[in-house]
Amino acid sequence: MLAGISAPMQGFYCSYSVLQLYAERTEPMAKRRVYVSGFSLNTHNGASEGTNVYGETVSRARARGTLAACRSRMNELRLNKHYFGGFQETHDRRFLKNLLARQSVGTAYKGQIVRPPFDGAGPQNALITSLPILDSGYEEFVPAEPISLVCDWLGDFLQCSDSSDLSENVCGPEDAQRLRFSRPVVWADLEFPGGVTVRVYVVHTKSKRRTNLDSEDELQQRFRSLGMMRSLLRRSSDAIGLRWLLDEYFAATGNPAIVLGDVNDDPQAITTQMMMGEEPFRFAPAAEKSALWATQLFDVVDVQARRGDLDVRANYSYVYLGHHSRLDQILVSNHFNIKNPKHVGFVRHTKVFHDNVYDRTLEGNPPTHSLDHGTPLVTLGMGSY
Repeated sequence: MLAGISAPMQGFYCSYSVLQLYAERTEPMAKRRVYVSGFSLNTHNGASEGTNVYGETVSRARARGTLAACRSRMNELRLNKHYFGGFQETHDRRFLKNLLARQSVGTAYKGQIVRPPFDGAGPQNALITSLPILDSGYEEFVPAEPISLVCDWLGDFLQCSDSSDLSENVCGPEDAQRLRFSRPVVWADLEFPGGVTVRVYVVHTKSKRRTNLDSEDELQQRFRSLGMMRSLLRRSSDAIGLRWLLDEYFAATGNPAIVLGDVNDDPQAITTQMMMGEEPFRFAPAAEKSALWATQLFDVVDVQARRGDLDVRANYSYVYLGHHSRLDQILVSNHFNIKNPKHVGFVRHTKVFHDNVYDRTLEGNPPTHSLDHGTPLVTLGMGSY
């Protein structure tokens, strides 16, 4: 008998429990909800011992410290059986294998790694997943068409300089005419539960750090502003390049797409909006709205916030000069929008893990072995909402 509950109510609770158990056991497998986890993690220059990182050899203490910080964050995520994730600032494949092989909770992530073969050539993006990989690759160069269109419009506005670190991308020998992504964009076609093919991109756009020439006096604000403009141009090139890749993919397949990345800008910034696509005007014709929505991406934090059960301000991923920003984002296509009558899934829950994210402009030392970025996590439900 249930203590503290009258006999009639005990019968009610027992009957309800039996009915609930019966419903769970007799529910067809096809109708049971399946969830998939997705995340984006900046490893803060994750590298194994002995790797060259910006001219310095990584010591054993530094390698172990970064690995411990990444493991701690991964343990916080508590991923589902089906998962996919993007990494930024990985300097070698061995670091990722060590991260995934041994977890402090005693489990190992059984998954595959997609990463460009550029060990020792600077920080790279990477993707891991437990889902079947149908195809994968990486894009090193920004599509030529958008850059050509911009250059035609600008005319002689852009000038090349041999001392610029951008010169190899703009005015070098013929084999270096194409503009490179700041970091190669990694992608993979994954088979989600239910047989849905989803392309996942991992990106890392140019930071806001100034790009100045050796001949410029950085003690003058005008030259600092010029360096900021160059960085903005690089970040804009990364954004328009990704948008071009997305539109080509949507036109060719019509399948869903997801973007994981450190975009180095807020969701409302123009470069982020370039990647996401513009929201159609509310009084636009229905056909125009449908055409734009078909290729638009949606910020998962904003999707949940619109339902009224998430505080956007609490889900920051970076702190600088006291300002909280969300530079790390997960964007999903209209296929995961519940307002789309043909949606194949939906955003169930999202959260940004930012424990130990420290404002490094403050006085004092940051926490030992801490990451400088938060990690967004999304749980996607497959099927209709």
